[in-house]
Amino acid sequence: MSNETGVMNIARSLEGQWYNVCTEVDGEPVDQAHSVIEMRDNEFKAEQDGNVTYRGTYTVGPISEDGRSQYHITLFSKESVNHLSLGGSRPGLFQISGETLKTVYAGVGQPAPRQFNTYGGCDLVLTHSRRLGAERLNPPRARCFAVRVRLHPVTNASA
Repeated sequence: MSNETGVMNIARSLEGQWYNVCTEVDGEPVDQAHSVIEMRDNEFKAEQDGNVTYRGTYTVGPISEDGRSQYHITLFSKESVNHLSLGGSRPGLFQISGETLKTVYAGVGQPAPRQFNTYGGCDLVLTHSRRLGAERLNPPRARCFAVRVRLHPVTNASA
């Protein structure tokens, strides 16, 4: 199978409707309940509570880093409720495992993410989604959560 055919097959595996399980932005959980993204023929449409929130195109391609093969995805929003998503491409990574889709996107004009995680001030959006209809077959167990660690100075009690 040629590399081009492999990329086309991977892009086809993204097609369909995906419902949001959880989303994290800059290390903080964000309520995206009732959010669904539909991907078809390199076009996407995101809806929340039945209202279109984003619409545009996407491209897919392979990358290899540190001996690992991953696939990148780039979104280009033509319509958006968030003006920060307009004006350029948003590079990202994605991973499909069965009926689960994990994505992480950088902001417009930012470098592509290298890992599936977020932290304060990183300008990344991490999303876990399930294929629409799959919830009846295998309920999602993934939960997004952010952990804040506060370090306190250690004092020497014997001093």
